[in-house]
Amino acid sequence: MSPFSFGMEITFSHHPAKPIITYSHRTWNKDTKMPMHGETGYIRCLSDDKFEYLTVQVTGISDISVGSFDPSSCCLSFSSSTEIQRVTSAKPPKVEQIIRSFKSINSNSILEYSMSMGTENTPTLTHHL
Repeated sequence: MSPFSFGMEITFSHHPAKPIITYSHRTWNKDTKMPMHGETGYIRCLSDDKFEYLTVQVTGISDISVGSFDPSSCCLSFSSSTEIQRVTSAKPPKVEQIIRSFKSINSNSILEYSMSMGTENTPTLTHHL
């Protein structure tokens, strides 16, 4: 794949009466301004350090993951998805596993987002944009 520049926006919102965070994520090509990817979903608090992540992507993939928060590293990590579904029109290859993390860096001024996927063509988890 040829190198390219892209922009990313991640938005979190929370209602104080609910233990749920609404999440949306979009990317775009910096040169053409065309949208590239989008997903939306929820992060549900199960306990002080356990969370569920539920998301739907514009590609027709939905996934549910369970994760935990590590206060020492300020990192919210979600292990391999417990459930990945796809619409019949989703393009191959089939996604078989996804892991993600959100990490606060520099006293909360920077959010680092990381995602790795494994597909039917590349079963080993590989860093994704």
